Amino acid sequence: MRLRETIRYELWYQARRATTWLYIGAVLALAFLLARMEVGGVVDVADGEAPINAPYMLAMMMRLANIAALLPIGVIAGEAAGRDAMTRMAPLVYTAPVAKATYLGGRIVAALLLGVLVSLAVPAGTLLAVLLSGAPADVLGPLRVGSYASAWLVMHLPNAVVATSLAFAMATFARRPMVGWVAGALLFIGSMLCLTMLPDIGQWTLASLLDPLGIATLQEMSQSWTPEAKRNDVPWLMTSFLRNRALWLGAGAAVLALTHHRFRLAHHVPAPRRTRAATEPPATTPIALAPHPPRPRTFGAGTHASQLLAVARESWRVVVIGGGGLVMLLVAALVVAAAPGELAVNGVPLAPSTAMLADTVADPGAPFTMIALLLLLFYAGELVWRDREAGLGEIAGAAPVPEWAQLLGRVTGLALALATFQAVLMIAAMAAQLRVGYRPIEPWLHARLFLGMRLADYVLLVALAIVVHVIVAHKYVGHLVTLLVYGFVLFAAKLGVQHRLLVFAADPGWSYSDMRGFGGAVGPWLTLQLYWAAWTALLLVAASLLWVRGREDALAARLQAMRRRATRRALGVAAGASALVLALGGFTFYNTNVLHEYLTPTDVAARKAEYERRYARHARAPQPRLEGVRLHAELHPEQGRAEIRGTYQLVNREAVAIDTLHVTTSPDVATGAMTLDRAATPAVADDRLGYRVLALRAPLQPGDTLRLHWVVRIGTRGFANDGVPQMVTANGTYIRNFELPWIGYQDWRELGEASARAAHGLPAKPATPSLDDEAARRDLRAAAERVMVEATIGTSAEQHAVGPGALRRTWTADGRRYFAYATERPIRSDFSLFSARYAVRAATWNGIAIEVVHHAAHAANVDRMLASARASLEHLSATLGPYPHRQLRLVEHPGTGGLHASPINISYQEGAALFDPERDERGLDFPFAVVAHELAHQWWGNQLTPARVEGANVMSESLAWYSAMGVVEHARGRAELERLVAFMREAWMPPKAPSDPPLLRATDWFLGYRKGPLALYALREYVGAQSVDVALRRLLAAHAEARPPLPTTRDLYRELEAVTPDSLRPLLHDLFAANTLWDLTTEQVSAAPAPGGMVALTLTVRARKIVIDTSGTVRELPIHDLVEIGAFRDGGGKARGAEVHRQLHRIRSGVQRITLTVPAGATWAGVDPRALLFDLKPWNNAKRLPAEP
Repeated sequence: MRLRETIRYELWYQARRATTWLYIGAVLALAFLLARMEVGGVVDVADGEAPINAPYMLAMMMRLANIAALLPIGVIAGEAAGRDAMTRMAPLVYTAPVAKATYLGGRIVAALLLGVLVSLAVPAGTLLAVLLSGAPADVLGPLRVGSYASAWLVMHLPNAVVATSLAFAMATFARRPMVGWVAGALLFIGSMLCLTMLPDIGQWTLASLLDPLGIATLQEMSQSWTPEAKRNDVPWLMTSFLRNRALWLGAGAAVLALTHHRFRLAHHVPAPRRTRAATEPPATTPIALAPHPPRPRTFGAGTHASQLLAVARESWRVVVIGGGGLVMLLVAALVVAAAPGELAVNGVPLAPSTAMLADTVADPGAPFTMIALLLLLFYAGELVWRDREAGLGEIAGAAPVPEWAQLLGRVTGLALALATFQAVLMIAAMAAQLRVGYRPIEPWLHARLFLGMRLADYVLLVALAIVVHVIVAHKYVGHLVTLLVYGFVLFAAKLGVQHRLLVFAADPGWSYSDMRGFGGAVGPWLTLQLYWAAWTALLLVAASLLWVRGREDALAARLQAMRRRATRRALGVAAGASALVLALGGFTFYNTNVLHEYLTPTDVAARKAEYERRYARHARAPQPRLEGVRLHAELHPEQGRAEIRGTYQLVNREAVAIDTLHVTTSPDVATGAMTLDRAATPAVADDRLGYRVLALRAPLQPGDTLRLHWVVRIGTRGFANDGVPQMVTANGTYIRNFELPWIGYQDWRELGEASARAAHGLPAKPATPSLDDEAARRDLRAAAERVMVEATIGTSAEQHAVGPGALRRTWTADGRRYFAYATERPIRSDFSLFSARYAVRAATWNGIAIEVVHHAAHAANVDRMLASARASLEHLSATLGPYPHRQLRLVEHPGTGGLHASPINISYQEGAALFDPERDERGLDFPFAVVAHELAHQWWGNQLTPARVEGANVMSESLAWYSAMGVVEHARGRAELERLVAFMREAWMPPKAPSDPPLLRATDWFLGYRKGPLALYALREYVGAQSVDVALRRLLAAHAEARPPLPTTRDLYRELEAVTPDSLRPLLHDLFAANTLWDLTTEQVSAAPAPGGMVALTLTVRARKIVIDTSGTVRELPIHDLVEIGAFRDGGGKARGAEVHRQLHRIRSGVQRITLTVPAGATWAGVDPRALLFDLKPWNNAKRLPAEP
């Protein structure tokens, strides 16, 4: 009976509070908004995604709102657990004749019921968003309320139970209700750590099990489920999900049991502090005090400054010396331990440069920074409410301290705490560099990044948090509003608010690189920082006028006090801040909306749709072919501008006369007037959509030539909403020919997303033309044209410019350096212009000049790159044919990573220069292999240019990686090749969706860069490397001239088929023409002595083969395949040891026993031990031999 009364009282108490319903309403509204965002961005079912009412899509849509619900759940539970202690009613309540189980049980049950109610707001808000979305029926799918209910039952209800249990326990022992809020934050942080760190080391199973919110399991499903599974399967019924839920429900029950066990219905007595034993004070003689006249008390500016500093010092102490300092130290330890490991590309370590560490550690989206910001946002409320919660509100209100001093003191203290945290992060980042032996440390740059740019970004947010708490005048509501504001700042772009003048503390963005520094971004950043600082000053004035003194926290009373506090000084500060807001806001608007065109993503999509509607009718209009380019580029790096004047030589290779010339221009540059060397009239000059048409007075006859003269200007007129363009910078200019005029209509300017096309009334079209599209095979405009290029580049006196072709001469004029380049034979129409303060390392191979043009500080991998270039030229020239040029360059330019293989010049971003293979535990020299891959593109892509249809990335990327494998084996040996193959195979390991198109029709990244090379490698191991090389030489010889029709994967398949024995052609079909997967398992291995010191092995093997289409439909096939059976030794760690025996066996479907005789010494044996085939579970292919009795 008393338990029921306790539950009823707690429920009634919480239900009467407006904040409880505010929390529920906020979660409902947030779930609604997040679901509307997902519904608005959902891809059409025709594109292979699931309808939004599918259980999988519901789980994905609700995950963020599920996280947001943790905080109010924690607050409610904390209120139930700690309210008596906070209100000092605990001693009185504990004297009541109530059992401990009744006292705790009533409150925890009530908190659980209220937490359940809050969690119900998540599916309710999502359902409401779906019902009001207006989306087509095929996008929505059938509405099943049971799906929403089951999602809540298995996903959100357990999270509510765990959050309530943890929050109740923490608030009970801390005797502070607000600690419940921390419980929700801890669950979120734990989930993020599981999601970001464990998968990086391949521990998806552990991440799925330990994630307290189950988000890692959903993330794994998003990567591994087929479209069919996403449409029909139920995520929360999967074993991994149920295991996770059971674990954390058990953890919640254990926490409650521990709380019951440790709790005492007794007055809390703090643990005594250790003190020295008291000693008898010595006898003292009374001292007569001389009369002292009273000193006058002053309350001038000096006193107020001292008061402000005292408040700031105490606020800093509360945050840093209290629990916040411990969190800072823990985060610092995490940075030292984990940051170098986080700096990796595909598991390959990167050298922890200062710029990259700052992005990894101090970026607003980094886990380290999010922890700090959430902590400080929490402390903002604590500082505002500290006096009142301690019962000292009236005393503090009566103190002769002005409101602005109390407010600014807290803001200053919190800003100093934030600076302390950033300093700790900075020291931790430098310690992380020292731990891995990175040099130079660059403390001044660390200070600029951590204590300058990043600190300024965050100070405004914590100041706003204090303002919110002062104005709201309710602690929990203040925390909720602060988090909503912080969430809006993070997700404003997804909510459709992109302009920097509308998102608090937003700026145009900035980045730092070793080559270009800040690249002109500091000025725009500072402008927006001052703009938002002015807004913050206005808000602080309002907060000081509304500051709560004593018990007068009602809004009406504070508004009355506001009139009294509005002194001339306060109004003067407000007027000055308002003037700054207007001036800086107007200056920013002039830059972003007048000097530059401001376009939202919706505007960009509409413009693409308009481009297609107006000009797509000209897509097949006959156009002359570009065959010659002459450029004169004047680069002004210090001014961030360039002018390029060019002439195109165009030849009519069509069978009909051409009477109009169509030109597409880049939206990122200013294209000036165009003229021809013959009479023509401008018919269309649409600079808004980037399309021009010149009508020739006399048609261009077949075989005739004309010249098009144009000028392109690149400049920094102020700054755009997204910052300053980075094509031309003080050190690191990089301009691709993509920015120059294009001949003809360009379909890459069209809308690609099916849902966006439908929204703009455009017909559906495949993202990539079909393999059967013969018209696409005859289109040379997609960078398949062959052109002669001459480029003269003028740049600053201290810089070195690079262009396509051979360097003919250099000279100096008017204090500037000039470089003249020219190609010696036609190249694919893909080239770039570079300029920087470069260092150049040169070498030769068989008369070919090799150069690595690099930033002087990025020399660690230069020798490795030169060695790879020489080895690649040697091997590829022997296997594929001669390299067609007399020059080869690798040119560095600013950027975080990535390489691009244009003819002759291979560009690589700074991040690629920071690969640190010495720290790669796998022993793989990845930079060597990457350079070999890019060198192979001089044959695959630059000589043989595939048609832009399905399978094009196999013809380019797969063949380039396969050729790079040959280079690695030729130069570094078989062991290094196997390490490279193992590295590439890691991408195949789960989570990975098995529903793919066949390689002949591959379009996505994984298939071209990973599965394609592995398929070619498997075929090579079956038919022999020489046979595959013969096929590739034939393919290259037949299509090196880039004449229509351009080659496709069918041409590759035809050549491979010609060198494949009849017995292995089914394997060729399975690897390339179908998405075939094997499920090969070695269930048992036994060994027995055999004559001659040999060992007789008997393997029990289970085999299965399936084909999965793009929708996820599975079709099982009978197996009658030749598959390797092998035995090998231990290799240490994850590596496979030396091979003892390997041979082909005919494998059939089902279970079979295979007996073979092998030399002694094997410790493992299995089917397909090298994992050449695409196995669903390659880890169970082999089994350890039983130990000898």
